Amino acid sequence: MKNREQKTRPRRSAFTLIEMLLVIVTFSLASSIAVGLILLTMHTDHSFGGSYQHFHALSELGERFREDVHHAIGQEINIENEGKILQLGNQVSYSLEGGKVQRDEVLASETAENGKSKEIFHLADTAPDGTSSGKFTFDLRTGLVTLTLNLDSAQLPSHAASRQQTQIILEALQPRQTSTQEAP
Repeated sequence: MKNREQKTRPRRSAFTLIEMLLVIVTFSLASSIAVGLILLTMHTDHSFGGSYQHFHALSELGERFREDVHHAIGQEINIENEGKILQLGNQVSYSLEGGKVQRDEVLASETAENGKSKEIFHLADTAPDGTSSGKFTFDLRTGLVTLTLNLDSAQLPSHAASRQQTQIILEALQPRQTSTQEAP
């Protein structure tokens, strides 16, 4: 037998075009999934951050509202403008507008501008159709002051996909003024 010279292919030292395209497609697919997950995480974090701010404002409002009603012992409580304004004596007033509540206080010290302090509690973003509403009520017999807020839940970041009404009720009981008379 004759020895035939076998043709040997030279070893290749590079990748083929198909192999390179396959690697590029794999990396682009993995990176697009990763970017999508990162954006979803950032959006969720932003939504929870907005919700936290609204709930924190609600908590602060509730605390201030109860303190102010409690300190209004013996003072006149007036509700004006169809329940949109609450006047606690001559010192503190609350007003409702859309998804926010404004608290104004007359200060005794001269350190504040014009002797007044103003706080705004943003409970929800104002809806373009003005669906947010609220009302103060006062029961003279029991001394119960109530703030009822009806917010379109689509305004709240945690409920952006749904369109429901969310009702928030804050109640504060004005303590009775007790008279201390000595018995004869």
